Amino acid sequence: MELGLPNTAHWGAVVNLSGETTGSVNQGSTGLSLITYTAGVRYTPTIGRFRIFSHALVGGARGFDSYFPNSPNSNAATGFALIAGGGLDVNTRKKVSFRIVQVDYLFTDLPNSINNRQNNILLGAGVLFHLPSRFSLH
Repeated sequence: MELGLPNTAHWGAVVNLSGETTGSVNQGSTGLSLITYTAGVRYTPTIGRFRIFSHALVGGARGFDSYFPNSPNSNAATGFALIAGGGLDVNTRKKVSFRIVQVDYLFTDLPNSINNRQNNILLGAGVLFHLPSRFSLH
């Protein structure tokens, strides 16, 4: 879930909360659940009905239901998270838009047995609901 707060015609603040889970990490028998909570800035120029956006967000990550070596609780850990990316939205009505594509790079630094770094690519699409005033919920 994402909350965008426009500050100017092109710049705004963004808060993002997302989660994902998998039953197997690196073809092993251990799964992973991950929650990221980040905030940052977004640049969004408008070209007709289209809005191309890019953003950079920083915050934290909480991994659980997995194995985290050298962590006080070996089945859960907390670390740094960084999201950088962008996408394309299409305006259709005043209260609803469509996110055609969003591509983000997600970096986390949770404990593992190699280098404590995880690099992920996130792909998304969806519906955007615009709240009254200058707020929008994605």
